Formats: sequence, structure tokens, C-alpha cells
Amino acid sequence: PEFLPYFTGFVMIFTCMTMGMMNLPLVVLKTLKGTGHDIGIIYSIAPVFELPFMFYFGLLASRGDQTRIIRRGVGIAVVYYALLSVVQAPWHIYPVQILSAAMIAIISGVAITFFQNYLPGQAGTATNLYANAQRIGSTTGYLLFSLADTLGYQAIFYLCTGLCLITLLLFYSIRPHPLVPQGIV
Repeated sequence: PEFLPYFTGFVMIFTCMTMGMMNLPLVVLKTLKGTGHDIGIIYSIAPVFELPFMFYFGLLASRGDQTRIIRRGVGIAVVYYALLSVVQAPWHIYPVQILSAAMIAIISGVAITFFQNYLPGQAGTATNLYANAQRIGSTTGYLLFSLADTLGYQAIFYLCTGLCLITLLLFYSIRPHPLVPQGIV
């Protein structure tokens, strides 16, 4: 039961990641009147930064409290989706993709370690919970993405911002687990 809020929060984050990934090209093409070239640049920026971020955040996670890093990752997600909800031109998205790289590096890289440290001695259960949060979140994201036709493509990023903000508040309302190493971050 004490892990349920984290599981729920990760489901919401993965929901946003799925909706964002599907929605971004449509915002660029249909709302911002960009081109396929813009989409290529946008989707090329984040991977350039993801690997260094994964090393950096992985190093931080190995030294200390993954909970703090996860909270920072969700905070980055709030800012990322909030910025995407107000961009006015495709090139505005280019620098914002650096935030996407940081968010993905934390949520995809540090989260599995977080799950495993939260449930020590239960690596299989922890990995299964992480994978299920990802699968449920992705499926929910696919289903909620249908709202794009009703709300508008850029409005999906408002929804993602809201879900990430709820997750952030949820994660800050939970006391750190005593088995998670508390270090400097």
C-alpha cells in the first residue's frame, strides 16, 4: 500500500510521455505549421543529451537518494509540458527538447533503480511493477490521446502538465522510504 502512490505517479508520467510523443509531431505540423524537417530536428535533439544525462543522473542515483532525483525529474516534466503548451513556432521546441532528455534520463534510467531500492530483495517484483506502470501508462496515454481531436493538439500538453503536477504533489506528499539510501543530491 505504501508504494501505491509511487506506482500511480509513474503510471501518470508514462501516460504523459506516450501522449507527448504521439502529439508533438501533430502540434508541429497542424498547429504550428511546421515541416517534417522541423520534426526531424526536434526528435534528434533529445537523444544527443540523453546519454550524458543518463550517466550524470545514474551517478547521482548511485550516491544518494533516488527519491529526490525522481522528484526533480517530475518537476522537469512539469516545466517541459508547460513550455510545449505555449510554444508559438517549431524552433521554440528545439531548446525545450533538452528538458525532454533530462526527464527521460531520470524516468527511464533512475526509476528502475528507485523501484528496486524501494523493494530490496524483491528485484523481480520491483522490475515487474516498473514494467506494469510503463505498460498501463502507455495504454492510458493511447486512450487519452483521442482527446486531441476534441481539445486541440496543444491542449494535450496542458493535460500532461496537469498530470505531472499532480504526480509531483503526490511524490512530495509521501515520506521517503527508510530503506532508500539518504545521501547528498
